[in-house]
Order: sequence, then structure tokens, then C-alpha cells
Amino acid sequence: MKLSKEEATSLTQEIKKDINSLGHKLLKAYEGDAHEALGYSTWREYAVTEFNIDNSRAYQLLTHVRILATLSDEGDHSPGSTIVEHKESPMPTEGQARELAPLRNRPSVMRQVWNEAVKRSPQKPPTAALIKETREDYLARVTRYVNGYLQNMEYVIDALTTLNNHEIEDKLIPLIRDAHFKYLEISSKIIGPNEASSLRRIK
Repeated sequence: MKLSKEEATSLTQEIKKDINSLGHKLLKAYEGDAHEALGYSTWREYAVTEFNIDNSRAYQLLTHVRILATLSDEGDHSPGSTIVEHKESPMPTEGQARELAPLRNRPSVMRQVWNEAVKRSPQKPPTAALIKETREDYLARVTRYVNGYLQNMEYVIDALTTLNNHEIEDKLIPLIRDAHFKYLEISSKIIGPNEASSLRRIK
């Protein structure tokens, strides 16, 4: 018996909820070392034996639910932390979440990228390709901004050095250099190690 569009839509939403529920339960089992409690030596052995799913599939589900948890973290009040929910897809599917996975250690950045992707696709949920493009655009934009700021700091140091004022060179310039390195450290954590390698360094 073929399903109507309404029935298919309803069933699909139920399946999505079931998958998300499975992911949350797997995460609870993983973080609670359920495999050890049941006498398994590894998580892989537990996943294969108990659920007949391979290790990589179990970790895919764990990654997805962790991303959902990151996006829905109500305890984060940093700028851009409020999630923009698409009317047809409030939170990313597993396929969409894979393109957010590189940002899993940068939760505030992940939320901003997801929000931008949703805003770029107002008529339908953002595709994985669009999320990837948005992520790359965001990191490139932040990198350009940071480099511009660091370049301005270089100009300030060069200008102060030409004054030939020993007090400025001995006290002020070291403070600026210290601020530069602290800003560089913070920025590197935001944009990630790959993009950070292209940031300017004061000599």
C-alpha cells in the first residue's frame, strides 16, 4: 500500500526522531562505559555484538548526537549562540552534521556557521554542500579580519620604533607585542589550526 504525501512526511519525521533518540542513547552508553559494565573489552565489541552495527557506524551516530547537543546547548550565552531553526529542519540531519563536525571543538563557531547556512537557504533546509561552503567562507572571512588587525598592530610598532624614544621601546612596544600574541592565540582557537597557520606574526 502506497503512502500519501502526508503519511510519508509524518513517517519520515517519526524515523528522524527515532534516529535522534538512538543517538542520544548510544551517547549515554558510550559516556557511561556500558561496554565495561557488560564485560566487553572494547566499545567496538559491544556495538557489534549488541546492535550488529560496525564501529564506524556507531561513532557516526555519536558524532551526530554530539553536534545536536552542541547546537542546543542553552548554557552558552556567547554572541551568535542562539540557534536559527529552519521551519522544515530545526536541527541538522546526520548528513548535514558531518560538515559541522570539523568545528566540534569550537561550539560557538559551529552555531554561527549553522545559523548562516540556514539564512542562506530560506526556502529549504541547507544542504551538506551549502554548510561546507558556509563553513569555509566563515573561516576565510575571520582569517582575513584577524590578519588585518595584526597588520595594523605591526604598523603601530613600526611607527613607534621610528620615534627613537627608548622609554616607548622599552615599555610600550613589549606590551603591544604581548597583546599581539594573546590575540593570535585566541584567534587560532576560533578559526582552527589549519587557518591559523596563515596568520601574520610580528617579528
